[in-house]
Formats: sequence, structure tokens, C-alpha cells
Amino acid sequence: MGLQSLGLTLLFTFLAYRAYIVLYRLHLHPLANFPGPRLAAVSTLWRAYLQVWRDGKLLHTTKELHKRYGPVIRISPNELDFCDPAAFFDIYNTTFNGIKDPDFYNHLRVESDTMLLVDGDPADHKARFRPVATLFSARQHETHEASIVAKVEQFSNLVSLSAERRRVCSLAAGYRSLTVGIMYDFIFTDVPDRFKALRGPDFDDPLTVASADSLNWTSWLIRNFPMFSAVVMKLSPAMVSLVTSSFEGANRMFEILAEIVEHEKSTKGHKNPNCVAQRLLNEHIHDKSAVASATPDSVVRSEAIGFMLAGTVDPPNVLSLSTFMVAQDLALQVRLYQELKSSWPNMQSPMPSYQVLRSLPLLRGTVQEGIRLTHGVATGPSRLVGKGGARVAGYDVPAKAVVAAPSYFVHMDPKMFPNPEKFEPDRWADGDRSNSLVAFSRGRRMCPAEQ
Repeated sequence: MGLQSLGLTLLFTFLAYRAYIVLYRLHLHPLANFPGPRLAAVSTLWRAYLQVWRDGKLLHTTKELHKRYGPVIRISPNELDFCDPAAFFDIYNTTFNGIKDPDFYNHLRVESDTMLLVDGDPADHKARFRPVATLFSARQHETHEASIVAKVEQFSNLVSLSAERRRVCSLAAGYRSLTVGIMYDFIFTDVPDRFKALRGPDFDDPLTVASADSLNWTSWLIRNFPMFSAVVMKLSPAMVSLVTSSFEGANRMFEILAEIVEHEKSTKGHKNPNCVAQRLLNEHIHDKSAVASATPDSVVRSEAIGFMLAGTVDPPNVLSLSTFMVAQDLALQVRLYQELKSSWPNMQSPMPSYQVLRSLPLLRGTVQEGIRLTHGVATGPSRLVGKGGARVAGYDVPAKAVVAAPSYFVHMDPKMFPNPEKFEPDRWADGDRSNSLVAFSRGRRMCPAEQ
């Protein structure tokens, strides 16, 4: 057989295989009877096009498609998207037969699984989370609160400094720097001076800048083409930058946190036993510990990245949106000021406690509206259905299928939230809607800080 004949044979075989895949996914696949765009049923490239080339327009598109096809649509060969709020509570609860979809979470580019992402064996997850579990307990609230208050006062002083100098102040950057500083205290004993947050009114400390720069289209690229994650992690940052500068923020963030982990290990002196890093580094030396050896450095680095992302991605957005909406409404500003003044008549005195502040209905409602309208993971964190399948919003979903229900459809449901597009803090004073606020998910894998 000549080279030309061999080439034609290989080409024909490839085309025949692809044709079989297309026909199987359209007519024989377990999800073949679910509605949706035929291109989405055939290939994940449909989803990739919307997320990468259309700059994250998947949610915008699925919102319109649900109007056409109904409460459930097929958005990739093996994935279903639900818009019925009931589906959210079916998927993200303690009894759902499924685990976190590995393909969805692998795009975070950490060196090893983290306790915030690992799923599957409940005993394994419990063992991974055990060293830091008490950091989220009520007993630790006072310790955390003192640290947070100090950072908030530092942030407020820097904003006031900009006002005195009549300089423009980026509150978006400021809120990010504030959350970076808070998470530094939660994760580490101390950080080198060159990395400290809230260093000046420009809020341009290294991790604040790097973390903001990392939030771009590359997350969607790796989400849809996981092999790029392995390639990027194996290449030097300099080589990656020759192709695109879009990975530089994430690479710099990882470098900074790796340096701080090494600093945490190598520096002498007092260590904070109630921070994530020390809990992980010392878990094996406790008498009652089931861990026999020290936590590997790669795991400590990955956990530091996981916790830092968890604490600095959504909160700055919530604070920025809430501030922007309050700035649009003079009457709301006056009411908030009066409410705060009733509990804090002398601003030269110490800040009221968290318990006092959270009891102020208008302030609490303002924050909750900010959370509602920023949505958290708006596209819906995916879940892989377990053996035996699952029932979601009245639909039978087969095993090994991937399902998701975006928080957007819960937060924008007019039955739960009349006039859902309106920023209306007072809606939270009328009955308890806290169960309908799902930005931090629900179920056994929800955000531990929310629990």
C-alpha cells in the first residue's frame, strides 16, 4: 500500500469515527432525548465558543435558550443546564447522588487536590478538612473579628487619605486589597513586608494586582481545554508569556503564595497555631492525629491558593456592587447613615461588634442584595451524577451525566424576589429569604465559611 493510499485510509477512518461520534451523541447518547442546540449535543466546542471567544456569554445564551426549550437544556454532549430554582436545591444538597465534576474544578491550576475542591469519598474529605475545621467554628469568631476590624480600619484610613488629598480612589482595588489582607491573616502567621496588603491609597500591593489580573479569559480556556493546564504548569512563565501575557497574573499569584508558604516554614519565632498554614504543617505531630507524615509542600501551596481564591474572588465584587448601588440612591445613603449612627453615635469610639452590625436590618439587607446580584459562581458549579442516576426538578438524569443549576436563576426568580433586577435592601426585612441566597452554594460542599 502506497503512502497516498495509507493517507486516504487513515483520513476515511478518522472521518468515519467522527461521523459515528456525531450520530451517537445525537441519537444514542443517554442524554439524546434532552432538548438543546444540536451543536451543543455534538461537541463541547459550542460551550467553548461562548465562554472563550464570546467572553463568557454562556449564561446570557442559556437564559434565552431556556425560554425556547424549557427548564432543562443540553449544553454539551454530557452536560445538562437547569433554570428551575427547584433544580438548584435538588442538586446542591446533602442527599444528592453525585460529586463535584472534576473537569469543572481542574481549571483552577493547583498542584494537587484541595480540601475545598476534592469530593467523592466523604471520609477522605473529612480527613482533609479536619486540621482546619475548627477555624470555622463559633469559638474562633472573636479571633477572626479582631483581625478583620483592624484591616477594615486600615482600609478606611487609606480611603480617607485619598479624600483629604482629593485624589481618585479605586474602591474596587481597595476592596480586593482588603480581602487579600484578611485572607493573609487567616492563612498565614505573617507575610513578608513586600507582599503586605493595604500598603497605600493606590491599593497596588503585589497579590491584589496579580489576583485581579488573573481573572480573565484563560480560566475559560482551561475549563474547556484541560490539556492547556498541564502544558502551562510545565512551561516556565517566561515561555508562556512569549505566547500570551494573559497568564502572567495567575503565574505571579502562584509565585507570591509559594514564597509566603516558604516564609511560613522557614522563619523562626512565634507562629500562629490558628492559621491554615500552621494547621496543615503541624497536623502530623498531634497525639490524636491520624496523619503520620508532614503535609507535602505542594499540598500546602495548593491549599493556600484555594483559600485565597475563595476569599478574594467574590467578596470584592459584592462590596463594589453594593457601594455603587448605594451611591446611586441618596435616600438610601441617608437611611444607612442614620441606622449606623444609632448603633455607633461616636465614630471615634471602637467599631461596633459584628453581632451588632449584622443585626442592623438595612445594612444587612444592603449586603444581601449585593450578594444576590453578583451571584457567586453564576454559571453553576457542575456535579457528576453517581451510580443509579438522580432525579432533578422532576427529570430522571442518568449516571455519569453532568448537571448544573446557575445561582442566577434562583436570585432572579420573580416568585422569590419581586422586581428581581432592582437593588432593594428592604426586601430582606420582609420575611426570611436567607435560604434563597445561594451565591455560596448549598449542601455538603457549600462554602465552609457560609456554614
